[in-house]
Amino acid sequence: MENSIKKVGLTNGVILGVILILITTTMYVVDLSLFTNWWVGIINFLIIIGLAIYSSITSKRFLNGIMSYKEAFISFILPIIVGIGLFVLFNILLFNVVDPGAKDTLTDNVISMTKEMMVKFKVPASEINKAIEEIEKTDNFGPFAQFKSYFFQIAFYAVLGLLVALIFKTPSHKE
Repeated sequence: MENSIKKVGLTNGVILGVILILITTTMYVVDLSLFTNWWVGIINFLIIIGLAIYSSITSKRFLNGIMSYKEAFISFILPIIVGIGLFVLFNILLFNVVDPGAKDTLTDNVISMTKEMMVKFKVPASEINKAIEEIEKTDNFGPFAQFKSYFFQIAFYAVLGLLVALIFKTPSHKE
């Protein structure tokens, strides 16, 4: 039974990774400024959650509707671990090997967006300059930052997965 959960999770994880990579590739080809749009993050989040829930539903079906809390959690988190892992590896290759100049363009976009937002909120110029300096000295697209982001995302989705597992586990009947 555990093997069917892993098989479903790995398959859905690869599918998730491919979807996220295709979205990233499309944004890269069409317009790099799409990387700094807030709605892209929301779409990615919904895709990740949707595929993880689909994986949980599929796993429960494979187990004839009977699923422990552990199985429910694994069926949710495994595709996320695999999918985001593939996505992060692709991003590291894209922004550090294929086109390192793209991360400079993205950093410039983030600086412009940050400056505009801070000006709208009437933040003092000295604070704006500090924020810009911090952005400039941080390589958000380097391998270390990508792996760090990966682990924070997995931690976030794991907490979410603990809650989702409560929904998908089969209630134990005490008599």
